[in-house]
Amino acid sequence: MKNHRKTIICLLLIISTLLVYWQVQNHEFINFDDNLYIHDNPNIKNGLTLQSIKWAFTNFYAGFWFPITWLSHIVDYTLYGLNPKGHHFNNLLFHVLNSILLFLIFYRTTGKLWRSSFVAALFALHPLNVEPVAWISSRKDVLSTFFWMLTIWLYIFYTKRPNLKRYISVLVSFIFGLMSKPMVMTLPFVLILLDYWPLERLKINRFSIDYSPQIQSTCTKGIAPKAIHLVYEKMPLLALSVIASLIAYYAEKKVGALPSLSSYPFDIRLANAMVSYAGYISKMFWPFHLAIYYPHPGMPQWPQIITALLILFPASFFAVKSYKTHPYFLVGWLWYLGALIPVIGLVQIGAHAMADRYTYVPLIGLFIILAWGIPELIKHQPHRNVILSISGAIFILFSMATTWKQVQYWKNGITIFRHALAETKDNYLMHYDLGYELNLKGKLDEASYHFSEAIRIKPDYEDAHNNLGVILAQGNNMDEAISHFLKVLEKNPNNTHAWDNLEVALSQLNEINEKISFMLQAENIRSDHPETYYNLGVMLENHGKFEMAVSHFSKAILMRPDYAEAYYNLGLVLSLQGNNKEAANKYSKAIQLKPDYKEAQHNLQIIKEIMGVDCQNMDFNRYNDF
Repeated sequence: MKNHRKTIICLLLIISTLLVYWQVQNHEFINFDDNLYIHDNPNIKNGLTLQSIKWAFTNFYAGFWFPITWLSHIVDYTLYGLNPKGHHFNNLLFHVLNSILLFLIFYRTTGKLWRSSFVAALFALHPLNVEPVAWISSRKDVLSTFFWMLTIWLYIFYTKRPNLKRYISVLVSFIFGLMSKPMVMTLPFVLILLDYWPLERLKINRFSIDYSPQIQSTCTKGIAPKAIHLVYEKMPLLALSVIASLIAYYAEKKVGALPSLSSYPFDIRLANAMVSYAGYISKMFWPFHLAIYYPHPGMPQWPQIITALLILFPASFFAVKSYKTHPYFLVGWLWYLGALIPVIGLVQIGAHAMADRYTYVPLIGLFIILAWGIPELIKHQPHRNVILSISGAIFILFSMATTWKQVQYWKNGITIFRHALAETKDNYLMHYDLGYELNLKGKLDEASYHFSEAIRIKPDYEDAHNNLGVILAQGNNMDEAISHFLKVLEKNPNNTHAWDNLEVALSQLNEINEKISFMLQAENIRSDHPETYYNLGVMLENHGKFEMAVSHFSKAILMRPDYAEAYYNLGLVLSLQGNNKEAANKYSKAIQLKPDYKEAQHNLQIIKEIMGVDCQNMDFNRYNDF
């Protein structure tokens, strides 16, 4: 009978999850990591080959080392190409498997059918878990959680009859989890919690921690069992966690995804961590105002910090105080706090304050508290089972409805970015990303508005200035477009996109004095780069400003003595001024630096043949790249 009910619950979990998530089959890729990870990633688009497998294990692409996740994306591309339907389906498949494993884990360890099914149902259907499932780029979350659950499942079998073979299976599954996403690094600590409850391998007294009587009976006779042995048992897992955390830190640091302490001092990080802990709890009970990106506010306001403290400290005190009477509360609370540590913001990654996907595993701890705590609270109430059944059904139906609605926002980039802007304030990144999507759709006026809003919120936002400048240039508003390109260059003189856009915009100006004015501004910005003087020299040469052109080519050569093109153009200007002897020297130098320089060879030959003739009437080859 129990197996029959277990099977029915698994089927209900599958059906209800598919019901609310099936719509993702019609969703698109999103230009928010989906393009970086898959759509525009040539390594993924090579398909499943020895080269792509090697790449998956040896790269730190996008600031991550998760080869198993990369392999899953490669397999998806091999099977489905750039049809997002298959990619979405596999995310959903892993979520369903995770939900079933979670139910089986707690049912096997506690024997509580309905409480275990309630935990699994909340996990499967809660709106906070939409992001990992509906976002293809969040494959790392659902995949790593699959190995998290599988590791616990194998660990349960290991605890029933410990042996090397079973331990190795735990170890291998854990390694696969770490190679899917390093956030799995906290799992060894969760296993220690599970040793206490519900596995009951530990007995905690007031002043000591020891094995439970069941474990003592299996120990070698004459050897006093020590709880530290259970920690030693986890040492290989802990060592792997340390290695994974170091690799993750190196990978993020390599791509510049770790802001310095000057950007986010530790007091700001600590305050934001506390507010985020409380914020996730709030979103669990009231799952609205969810967004794909929450901009970091800097130091949270004091009312937020005080509210967070009033939630976290009493809950922590009660968890410790009631460790004997309510062990599930201690385990659930520490599960929640501990599993979030890698992503709570103490080590700041990126510029966001929090992220819904981070709660995918940690919220299980709170679900445990609800599933075991609510029945405890009303255990003396009449009609207790009726109350629990009705309230549980209402909560699950509420979760299904809100999840179904939340999934709709993930249909494409425009819908999810618009939703994020509606639910957050001063979200410059979402303004930019929405502007980018609208620009791709040809909606230039709307795109300009959102790029402008991004700049209003973050005045030094290079990409927003660049893209807004391009749209303005397309509308022949060259002066304003050029001003945006110059603002980018003032902040980052090495921004090649801004230089390219500036040169194109300048080439379309008709007024030479206006061109020179703008180029002189650019020269002041990038005065240490010979290309700046060279490009300005070409423009001056093309407009007959020979003396100024000579000055700029000379500066370019002074800064870069092997600049063959600058020598050539300087020779051309000197020829046009009638200074053939100096022009011949410059052509010769250009040929010396670049032996196959045909234009320089041609012009030098002309000078040699007709030295002394008026060079202004000669047919010189002109060369420039402006």
